[in-house]
Formats: sequence, structure tokens, C-alpha cells
Amino acid sequence: MYIKLPKKFNMDSSTTKNAAFIQNKVLKIRRGTTLREVMYEITFRKYGRRCFYCGKVFPKDKITIDHIFPQDFGGPTITDNLVPACKQCNTEKSNMTKNQFMSYIEARKHGKGKEFRKEFNKKIKYGKYKIPGNWITKRKITEITVVFDLKEKYQKDKMRTIKYFYNTYGILKKPIVIDKNGFLLDGFMILMFAKTKGIEEIPVIVLDNVEVI
Repeated sequence: MYIKLPKKFNMDSSTTKNAAFIQNKVLKIRRGTTLREVMYEITFRKYGRRCFYCGKVFPKDKITIDHIFPQDFGGPTITDNLVPACKQCNTEKSNMTKNQFMSYIEARKHGKGKEFRKEFNKKIKYGKYKIPGNWITKRKITEITVVFDLKEKYQKDKMRTIKYFYNTYGILKKPIVIDKNGFLLDGFMILMFAKTKGIEEIPVIVLDNVEVI
């Protein structure tokens, strides 16, 4: 998929100049720079620090980034899935999609917020992705390039969560994200879990206009 990108973008990190930049309509990300920090920076530059949901402007320490399609349902950290949100709206939204949360806000205006959330909690079901189907493809593990991060390798709690989700619902917690050349951008622990389970083909989101350099 081709994610939404600004015409111009350049980001320096604390350690690297030109850690990410756009060249010929392709987002170039230097190794060692995380996809999350680049996607967050692009989102803030696009929207500013105005909450997408309540419309108020907040200082830097009061604004967060919300995943339109929740991470617990496979929502990736890419520009198409991110908007700024104040801490209160982000917390209230929880595992709702953007459209569900907007409906909740409308119900709350009419004093029916609690009833809406109660019905939502009844219907919420894990075990499947709630993101656009055309975002996801399949890719063999052998076709994915990854640089091992020894610090992340030993994040046992994260691996435990992935294992529990897979054993309970029969799917990986979310698709991994790779660049146009098959380089891993996000989902290191999920990829490692899939390898230990002998899973040969996994759900993948390919960013066709992003390249790790």
C-alpha cells in the first residue's frame, strides 16, 4: 500500500541528521530510526496539536497519538491510521474505531453514552483484524529482512502477550509492517514468535513508498 505522505519532509533524530526524509515521493528511513517516531512526527506536522475528536489545542505533554483502527485489532502505526488526540479522548475511545467513537460522542451528547459503551463492550470480539482488508497481504518469513535488536529480543512480557493472543484466538496479534524491499519496520517480536512456532507465512502490510536505507 502507498501511505499518505507530505510533499516535503525531513526529520533529524537525537543521534542522526536526516534520520528520515522524502525523496522522489518515497519516505527514506535510516536504520536505527523507528517507524513509530517517524509516523508520529509526520502526523503532528500534518495536524498540529489539535485533538482530532474534541477539536481543542493542547500543549505537547497533553497530546497523544491515536490509532484510528485500534492496535489491539491489528491497527498499524502508519500515517493512514494516526491522528492526534488529547489524553482524555484517547482513553475514552479505547478499542473503538474512529467511526464508533464518533457515534459514541453523539450518543453521549444525548445522555446515552453509558448505554452505547455497554452495547459496544458486549459486541467487541477479538480474534480478527478490524482494518481495511486491502492493507494486508501475505508474505513468507524467508522473504523478510530483519536486523536483530538484542534489547527487544528479551522482552519476555511482550512475547508472552503475543503467545497468549495466538493460543487464544488462533491469529497473530497484528500484521507486521515492511518496506518496499521487504525490510522489517514494525513487528519484530511477532516475527520472532512466528519463527519459533514454525509459521511459514504471516500477515504483512507492505509500505510501497517507504524504504529503509
